[in-house]
Parts: sequence; structure tokens; C-alpha cells
Amino acid sequence: MLTADLITPRLRCSPTTLTIELVHERDPHWQQTAGKLIALLQSQVGHSQAAWARALEAFIGDRLDYVVIRGLAKVLTDAATFVPPATAVPPAVLRAQLFARGPVFEKPDVFHTQTRQDATGSRAGDGPRCESHRGAGRNSTLRRSTVTRHPG
Repeated sequence: MLTADLITPRLRCSPTTLTIELVHERDPHWQQTAGKLIALLQSQVGHSQAAWARALEAFIGDRLDYVVIRGLAKVLTDAATFVPPATAVPPAVLRAQLFARGPVFEKPDVFHTQTRQDATGSRAGDGPRCESHRGAGRNSTLRRSTVTRHPG
């Protein structure tokens, strides 16, 4: 499903109707653009989702029809399968371990004496090591996912 930022520019209002300006599927320009997008997605199989986003931004460049292209790309991306990378510790276990240690900050203060490095490091008997995940953001798994299948 397309998001509001992709639909809103194509809405057409009149006093009695609200319509969406559709892409003409038989238009050679849009067929060629869709073909290039499909080829671009196919070239990203085995690469990260972040690499796909960078390739898409490079493809869009400074085109004026970027809203339609992003819409077409979203349809392709939604139909693709992105697989999270294998990790030493399952993400759910890692999150549980980190959240169990409470809030942490870059620099300790009077109320929070544990630093981020302390929380993500491992001590004897603490269970699986988390060091390989140090600095990983909340959505890091998605940014590092790989395209393994492309739509038909």
C-alpha cells in the first residue's frame, strides 16, 4: 500500500469528487521506467536494504517525477523478501539482555552510573557476548537486510 506522501501529490479534488491521478500502465515512458526499476532491484539481490535505498536515490537523481518512481519502487520493495543477517545472538535475546540492564548513556551521571560501553560489553557469567553488536541502532537489522527474491 502506498503511503500518504506518495498519494497526496496525485490527488485531484473538485467540489464533488476526489480522485487519484493514476499511472497509465501502457505508457511507454512508465513501462521503460518500471523495467529499469525491476532491473535495478534484481541487481541488488544479495546486497543490503541500505544499498537498495542508495541505488534507488541515485536512480531518481533530480527527476521531477520522483513521487511516481518512489511509488513504483515501494510496490517492488513491498513484494521483495528481505532477510535479516545471521547474528551470534538472536536479536530478541540481545534486546532483552540490554533492556534488562536499564537505561544507559554515553557518559555516566549521578543517577545512571552504567555507560553504553559497560552495558554492551560482556562480563564473566553474563551470558552471550554482545560486543559484536556495539553501536547497533534499533533498526540496524533492517538496514543490513539482504534482497533474496524479486517480484515476478
